Amino acid sequence: VWNEVERSQDKLSAATNSNTASSVSMSSLPLTLENSRVRADSGEYIKALSNIVEGKPDVIGFLFAINGEINSADTYGSKALFLKLWPKLLKAAAIEAVAETSDADTRAEQAETRPVGSVPQAALPDIETFLETSENAPVTNERQVTARIKMLTRETKNSVFLESLDHTTLLHRSYIAK
Repeated sequence: VWNEVERSQDKLSAATNSNTASSVSMSSLPLTLENSRVRADSGEYIKALSNIVEGKPDVIGFLFAINGEINSADTYGSKALFLKLWPKLLKAAAIEAVAETSDADTRAEQAETRPVGSVPQAALPDIETFLETSENAPVTNERQVTARIKMLTRETKNSVFLESLDHTTLLHRSYIAK
């Protein structure tokens, strides 16, 4: 766990050109995520995308890509549940996008050479294939969490798919690219 925290801190430090580890606790990931540079850089993404779900009555999930590469997707059994979680999901995705940026100078150079509003996007056929392949993979693990809740795991060479069910009612699906 501590190695992963250090790896995340190193990536965020490189991406923001600052030391993101907190002097209060050098190994605290929550304090790193509250670093002012991390908040400022991720805040740009959050500001640009936070309202994207408004006015869309059927939205129950999202997929995010970083520089056109699919990262992960989450869908929920209801719009209400998704909307309740949306701010936290977006914040996590934004921080991950910041961490995956090699450094602030590269990000600034890319922004200057791109037309306004233009970012690399994952292609729709790639998105469809990713989702369908993940959902249709063989079950690699089935766990009865409670008397009502069951979790299924499906895995391919390119993805991990987790599905939580209340009996047969979908609660959550998570698609993670490897």
